[in-house]
Amino acid sequence: MRTLLNKILLSVNCNEGGLSCQNPARDTLNVNLNPKRWTKKIMLIELLLSALIAPAFAVADPNIQLDMQVAKEVTIEESGQQVTRWVDAQEVLPGEKLKYTVRYVNLGDEPATQVRIENPIPELSVYVTDSAAGEGTTIVFSADGGAQYSSPEQVTYEVAVFGGGKDRRLATAERFTNIRWLIEQVPPGSTGEVSFQVLVQ
Repeated sequence: MRTLLNKILLSVNCNEGGLSCQNPARDTLNVNLNPKRWTKKIMLIELLLSALIAPAFAVADPNIQLDMQVAKEVTIEESGQQVTRWVDAQEVLPGEKLKYTVRYVNLGDEPATQVRIENPIPELSVYVTDSAAGEGTTIVFSADGGAQYSSPEQVTYEVAVFGGGKDRRLATAERFTNIRWLIEQVPPGSTGEVSFQVLVQ
């Protein structure tokens, strides 16, 4: 499984222009900093984009192997026209759209049945409505950390109400916290993929 960023606290040295930061333990980090806000002092920056890579896992059969790839949407010029493409997500900035693709394969000698592939919506991002895909799968969502799953139009979340009680309300896509793909059967050696998109906050 590919890892893009880890949640870490870095001490970095910024140059005078504020456009490049050097972490003594790692390579130069290309960070878009506003020169008006950042000086050449040693800064302590908490990089929270880690959570943008969240592990997927398969449930119900140990012979299902998963591999995740993350791409981001970019706009480029081709033949004088602006077109969008998905490229490997080497750098991630707020406002960018990411696509997570989870490929699966049954390494066993028997069909894998009632397979569930689950993935949390990464922190610092929101799910893009109707972006979840997976041929031959049933897709359900959760808005309470995976405690309950429903079809997208029936997802609910719990809120506290006046007087100490609790109520459940319908959740919009921005509140979704987890996605689950249900696959009835994966034959031996068979492969497939599921995917979803998020917008980085």
